[in-house]
Amino acid sequence: MAKIKNMGTATMKFGEGIIVSGSAGNDTHSLIVSGSTQLEGDINVRDVATYNTVEYFNSNTMKFNQYYLGNAAGSYFSVNEYQKVITIIPTGNSENYQVIGRITAQNAGETHTVYFNAALRSETLPDLSWTILYDEEYNGNRYIDPQLWVKETTTAGFIFAFKTLATIFGNVTVDIDVVPRTSSLKTNVTINNSVSSEQTTIDAGYTAYDMTKVFSKKSQDLTLEGSITATSFTGSISTSEVSNASGDLTLSSSPNSNDVYIKSSDKIYLDLDSDSDSTSYLEIRSNTDSIFVFSEAGKLRIGDNVPPTNALQVVHNGSDSSDGIMIVRNDTSVITDDLLGGIGFDNKDWGPPSSILEASAYIAAYAAEIHGSSNKGGYLTFGTSLIGDNWNTTSTEHMRIESEGIIQASGMPGYILAYRSWGNVNDENITITVGSPPGEQFIEGATNGKANITFTAPPTGNVELEFSVYINQVVAGANFIMSLSQDGVTYTRETGTYFRVFDGDETDSGVLITRWTLTGLTAGTSYQYWFGGYTTTTNGITLRWGNGGGGLLGYPPLIMKATTLPSSTS
Repeated sequence: MAKIKNMGTATMKFGEGIIVSGSAGNDTHSLIVSGSTQLEGDINVRDVATYNTVEYFNSNTMKFNQYYLGNAAGSYFSVNEYQKVITIIPTGNSENYQVIGRITAQNAGETHTVYFNAALRSETLPDLSWTILYDEEYNGNRYIDPQLWVKETTTAGFIFAFKTLATIFGNVTVDIDVVPRTSSLKTNVTINNSVSSEQTTIDAGYTAYDMTKVFSKKSQDLTLEGSITATSFTGSISTSEVSNASGDLTLSSSPNSNDVYIKSSDKIYLDLDSDSDSTSYLEIRSNTDSIFVFSEAGKLRIGDNVPPTNALQVVHNGSDSSDGIMIVRNDTSVITDDLLGGIGFDNKDWGPPSSILEASAYIAAYAAEIHGSSNKGGYLTFGTSLIGDNWNTTSTEHMRIESEGIIQASGMPGYILAYRSWGNVNDENITITVGSPPGEQFIEGATNGKANITFTAPPTGNVELEFSVYINQVVAGANFIMSLSQDGVTYTRETGTYFRVFDGDETDSGVLITRWTLTGLTAGTSYQYWFGGYTTTTNGITLRWGNGGGGLLGYPPLIMKATTLPSSTS
């Protein structure tokens, strides 16, 4: 038996020290005090002191330490179970409580520790306000999410709890400090002392709020949820990585120790100030010289440190390697007509299109030959979308500058759409037969066949056809009537193309030039016309071309030409 045991309300006083040895009945303790104990002097514990809650003299701090086994139902904590830790029930308005602490889950060789800091306040009850932040570190998996349960109906209250994320083959230990604003509020704080008290739902009337994570450390990897502000950074980044919570951003120095890589699995945002002064900008430097400036208004300037005044500005020195913009095709096997690059002009409505060749207007560069070290031939094309063209459809080419400098522009008045010249070695001729409307015959030669011309209608839709040939009036007074046909098998005169082109009262000869004006053609459509005619005098007209006679007896070539006319021909 113990030497001293106070089992009642008697007071014992000793003038000198007390030594207690032995045990108290079947208990192993030498001294049992069933009521409150006050020690006026020092207490010296040479072995282990065991207690659940500690409070301090001249302090409002309440320290709790408790473990939970999760075996109220089953042997361990299971996924999606809840464990209440501390309950705070404010009894009045404007009560403040600070709660800071640590929760550690142990599972075999893994640990997951949460460090939290919460500020709680009762407003006009039952209204409550709070802020809850936490950090965490773990060496394997996450096992718990810290929560604050809040009830804002009568009777209002806070409950600190955690939710399990997986089976925990071990226990969970909490070490918490609660600091009420005044000591009188301590009685509003209750710790859950039951080691086996997990539950599958939150308490009725309460809403569970996940605490806001500040940073997370998994082994050597650190994830930050907010921003970092520092006067300076010293040292270097090792091969470790820093990622944000969603895994978007990785910052690493590998593979080279002097390099910094920003790697993103999705997007990278550089958020510039967008206030009214428009003075913020992103600047990339080479030593002290700026080479890239991006303004908060979305404008880009390359080459110096002056903020851009337009959407894109390139500053250069007018020298080799610094004299403009170079667009390069990513291909080492460029062949004829490969697109080398271009510039498209469009708007944001239903676009922009996916190809510069589908833009409202474009300039495109192509290879004019197979490219190599001594073969760099190229040509330029210019195009626009026509009125009424749909979005994301190929635009129409209107002008081309060939590698030799030749300009092709079908829409430019005076542009030659097609040209044919029959200057044969042999003398070619045809005698025009007698006829009457519509009795035209095809103009044709033994070498060349039927005289015709094919062209693509220009954007103006208006074309001039020209026919030039040497005419011989064999019979005095013979006339010559010409027209056009779009039928190359059976001559069918086109309306409005029938003209008297030659008349004479003697046997005249010379070069005959005849022109037709065609209007209302469909731009981009291919047309083919055949030339024909007749005379009212038997064997009265002969057409000649070629050089069969030699010397002065040769005749000029038969020429057919199609030329672009302007939109208005009146």
